[in-house]
Formats: sequence, C-alpha cells, structure tokens
Amino acid sequence: MEERRVSSKPISILVISAHCDTAVPSINVVDSVNHTIYDFYNFPEQMYQHKYPAPGAPQLARRVKELLIKSGFSRVDEDTKPGLDHGARVPLFLMYPEADIPVCQLSVQSQQDGTYHYNFGKALAPLKDESVLIIGSGSAILHLELPGL
Repeated sequence: MEERRVSSKPISILVISAHCDTAVPSINVVDSVNHTIYDFYNFPEQMYQHKYPAPGAPQLARRVKELLIKSGFSRVDEDTKPGLDHGARVPLFLMYPEADIPVCQLSVQSQQDGTYHYNFGKALAPLKDESVLIIGSGSAILHLELPGL
C-alpha cells in the first residue's frame, strides 16, 4: 500500500460559503488581499473590527472554474471584488490565524437539488490531490474575545 504524505498546511484554500448564494457558481478571483465582508447586523461592535486579510488565490480560482466547466457546468462567473464573508473567515481565523494562505471563495446554489451539489463536489474532487483544503461553511459567527480588540 502506497503511503501518502500530507502537508500540515495547504498551499491554498477554497471556501464554499452558504453566505454567498448565486444562481450560477461564482468564484472570487482576487490578485490582492481579501477584504472583510461584514454580512451580519446588530452584533457587538468588536465583531465589525475583526479582519482576516488572507491573500487571494487567483490560480486556484481559475482551476476551480476549469474543473467545473470541464464537468459540465455551463457557466461559472468570476467575481473580482476581494472579500471573504463570515462563513469563510471565521473557520479560517480559527484554523490559520496568521492569514498567510491564499484563499478564494465559491458560492452555493441553494435553489439546486442534491444531484447538482453531488456533481459540484465530484467536479472539485481533484483539488484534494493538489494540496488544496476545501471547506464547506455555513452559519459561523465569531463571538469570542478576539486578541487585539
């Protein structure tokens, strides 16, 4: 049996966030640093000060688009506005607080059925062999005492 070595740190991260819901898949293609999107309301002020300035992952974003198109998804939009919503940045902050791994975010299509989403995941499966961490995230809000706030 062949032994697979897994790096403790991925080369890039793809976050599929339930807080970014679009009619067709949309991937953020960011050449600079991701900004923080505050897509929640009426929370303590300190939560609006938290940032996660991870670099964008444009090569990964283009690879994701390529894989989806190759798998039969007829359209994948590119979003060039740099930003991570709380569904993306909260788990990232807890896992990699240094914000030093390139990240891109992919939208979900909640109006689609289970078969669609199964095929969506199947299309992205090759990324697991490319040292990419794939995170599916939903309703994560960071409500902790944050260092420096």
